[in-house]
Amino acid sequence: MAVNGHDALQEDSLFSALAEDLKTPFLRIAYQAEVSAAADIKMTAVAALRLIDAYLLSTKSQAQFELEPVNPDAVLVDVAHELSAHARRFDCELQLSLPTQHGAALLHRQALTSALTAIGMVFIEAQGIMGGTRIIKMAAYRTPKGISVGLFQTEGLSTINAQLLSRARTHVGSAARPFAGLASGAAAQLFVAERLLTGMQSSLRSAKRGGLVGLAADLLPSSQLHLI
Repeated sequence: MAVNGHDALQEDSLFSALAEDLKTPFLRIAYQAEVSAAADIKMTAVAALRLIDAYLLSTKSQAQFELEPVNPDAVLVDVAHELSAHARRFDCELQLSLPTQHGAALLHRQALTSALTAIGMVFIEAQGIMGGTRIIKMAAYRTPKGISVGLFQTEGLSTINAQLLSRARTHVGSAARPFAGLASGAAAQLFVAERLLTGMQSSLRSAKRGGLVGLAADLLPSSQLHLI
């Protein structure tokens, strides 16, 4: 049964409060892991905290984020830095593809960073279970609609496609797990990423680039062409 707007607002308030409460024990875990040099425990706790923060940010997007001109290249560099330790843990190699000076787009920097980081976590963990070193390409590029950003890989998340994304969107607000059926953790990560992108008047879409497959988002163009 679908929920109405009032119920959805109450649900957001409930989960926001729950997420805030969950941050404290994860912070303690991260601190204790750092003290005991337990790197894997710390990384897991930090990843959970990152997802909670992204979710809390997404709850603020319902009235749309305030957008400003930002070069998406700079965002991808930040995301690569955020994901670097996790990628090493799963034997994945991150590659940046920023071939041209395509200028600025209208976006919310923190929201886009959080959304792409969430997608990157899904890609890394899906690739890592296959064994061997895998490559994940992060790209910003021009399209007929403007500037797009995305993450791409040669194999892995074959279950993520346009049909899945479309079906998931129809269930948001009426289903507990709109991305049910994906690998553990992927449902929450992609749900949060989608909400963040919605706050920037964008959304996830399946995409192909350079023989690779992945997920991308189209960003609103800006009249400021070369803001870094």
